[in-house]
Amino acid sequence: MTEMVSALAKTFAIAREGVDDQRLARDIVYNAGRLAWRLREGKQARGGLATEYKTSVSDVVTEADRAAEQFVAEALELLRPDDGVVGEEGASRPSKSGRVWVIDPVDGTYNFTRGSDYWCSAIALVEGSDGSPEAVAENPDRLILGAVHRPAMGYTWIGGPSIPTTLDDKPLPRLDATNHSADHECLGTYLHPTFMKQPGIRSAWMAVVEEFASVRMLGSGSVDLASVAHGELGAWVQHSVKSWDWLPGKALVEGVGGTAHRVDAQGVTWSIAGPTAVVDTIDQALRTGGTSSPASSTAAPASSFIADEGESADSAREDPLPWASSAYGEDVDRALRLADAADAITMKRFLSSELQVSAKPDMTPVSDADLDTERALRGLLSTECPDDEVLGEEFGGEPVLPGRQWVIDPIDGTKNYVRGVPVWATLISLMVDGYPKVGVVSAPALGRRWIGITGEAAWALGNGTASSSALRKLSVSTVSNVGDSSISMSSLEGWKDRGLREAFVSLTDDAWRLRGFGDFYSYCLVAEGAVDIAAEPEVSLWDLAALVPVVEGAGGTFTSLAGESGPQGGDALATNGLLHEAARRRLTDQR
Repeated sequence: MTEMVSALAKTFAIAREGVDDQRLARDIVYNAGRLAWRLREGKQARGGLATEYKTSVSDVVTEADRAAEQFVAEALELLRPDDGVVGEEGASRPSKSGRVWVIDPVDGTYNFTRGSDYWCSAIALVEGSDGSPEAVAENPDRLILGAVHRPAMGYTWIGGPSIPTTLDDKPLPRLDATNHSADHECLGTYLHPTFMKQPGIRSAWMAVVEEFASVRMLGSGSVDLASVAHGELGAWVQHSVKSWDWLPGKALVEGVGGTAHRVDAQGVTWSIAGPTAVVDTIDQALRTGGTSSPASSTAAPASSFIADEGESADSAREDPLPWASSAYGEDVDRALRLADAADAITMKRFLSSELQVSAKPDMTPVSDADLDTERALRGLLSTECPDDEVLGEEFGGEPVLPGRQWVIDPIDGTKNYVRGVPVWATLISLMVDGYPKVGVVSAPALGRRWIGITGEAAWALGNGTASSSALRKLSVSTVSNVGDSSISMSSLEGWKDRGLREAFVSLTDDAWRLRGFGDFYSYCLVAEGAVDIAAEPEVSLWDLAALVPVVEGAGGTFTSLAGESGPQGGDALATNGLLHEAARRRLTDQR
C-alpha cells in the first residue's frame, strides 16, 4: 500500500509542477478524497477496511485515512518542499517558509467506516512564526485558504479570507448580502455524549440550541462548515475542535463574508461560524450559559433539535405535512431527503460534457451519474436505517419477504438523461412485506415531485421545499369509456416482442388520444388525472415500485397485464380503475 501511494503522489506532482496554491489545494484534496473512497469501496468488497480506535469507539482511524494523508504529505513534499505539514494521522514536517499545510485526510471517519456518504477530505494553508507546524496550525498569524472535497456528492469547495469561496469553480452567494436570524436558521453542531454529563458545557450548548429553529448533528465538521458557506446550514458551533477540523471550513465561511472565530466559555474553547449576526447570537448564548437573549423570544423550543429531519424552519410554523400522522410518515420524510441527495448529483451532471456513459450487459446505457446516485443513496440508507434491505438497478439485490426493503432506480429514463431530454427521475420506494407502501418520484429537470402512500393518498409538488401549502393532493380521472380516454406509452417495440402489438394498437385506435410521455411520467400523469391508461410490456421492479403508491394513493389501480396487484409481474398496467379491466383484457387480447 505504501509504495502504491508513493507512486500516486509522484505521478500527481509531475502533472502539477508550477501550479498555484489554489489549484494545488483543489486538486490534492480531490485526489485524496477519491483515493479514500476507492479504498473503502474496494476493501468492503473484500471484507472491510482495517480500522483502529483512538480515544473512543467513535474516534477511529482506517488504513484509508493513513493512505490519503501519506498521499497529500508526499505530494506536498515534492511540490512545496519549503512548506511545513501537519496532519491528523501524524504527518509532520517543519516549515522553512513560515507556511504550513494542515491536512484532514478523512473528516468524518466514523461515518466513513459505517458506509455513510457524510465525510470529506480537507486541507488548509496557514502562515505563522510560532515554530513547530503544530503550533502554527493551532495559532496561525494568517489563514490563506481552505479546500474541502466530498466524494459522494462530487463537490469541491475552495476559498479563504481573501479568496471568494467557490463550489466546483462557481462562486457562492455571500452570507453578508442578506439578513440572517438564528430563529430562522438550522444549526450544525456536535456534542459528544460524555460532555452531556458536564452541567456547564451542557447548559451552554443547550442555550445555543434554544436560539435556533432546528439543529443537525451529522458528524463531519468540515462538511458542516462547507454547508454553512454554501447556505445549506445557518451556522455551526462545536467545542475543543482540532485545527484540521476547523481551519479548512473556517476559510470557506470567511470566503463568503461570514464570521468564524473562537470563544472561551464554560472551561472549553468553542469554534463558531456563520453569518455575523447569527455568530453574535451564539457567542452571547455561550457566554451567558443559558440566559435568553431578546432574539430567542420567537425561537423554536429546545426539543426542535430532535424534530423530523425533513422539517425546515418554515414548515415547523406551518400546518403539519399531510403524511405526518401516517404510520409511514417518517419514511416519506426519509425518501424526500434521499431525493434531495439524488437531485444534487443528477442535476450537476445533467447536460454536462463530462458525463461518462457506458453500456450494461443488456446494452442499455448507464452513466456515472446513475452509479454515483445509487451509491450515495445506499450510503445514506445504511446510516439512517441499517436494518432495512436495499435493492437498486445498478448494484442489485434480491426482493425480500417479509420485512422492509428500499427499492431505488437512480435515474429512470437514462436514455433521455444522456441525450439532454429533461424527462427522467429518481424513483425511491419503501416496500414492506413485498409490497410498495411509500413512493417518491423526483424529476428535478421538470421541477416536479410526486409522493404516494399506498391506501392513503398521493400528492404532487413543484419546485421548492415540501410544505402543506405547496402540495397538491392527487386524484385519478373519472373517465369510464375507452373512447374518451387518454393513453400514454413508452414504445411499440416491446409490445411487438410480446406478440401484443396489434392488441395495443387496437386499444389506442379506439381511445380519444395517444401520447408517448414514457417511463415514470406516464404513471404520474395517471395519478394526476391527466392520463387515464399507462401500460408497458417489459419492466423491472425498480421501474415500478415507487409508482405503485403514487397511482394507488391517488385512487387508481396498478397491476401486471395478468391482473396481479403491484410491481412484480414483469409488465405493468395503471389506470383510473374504471377502465382497468377493459384495458387489461384488450391488451392481453381477451376480448
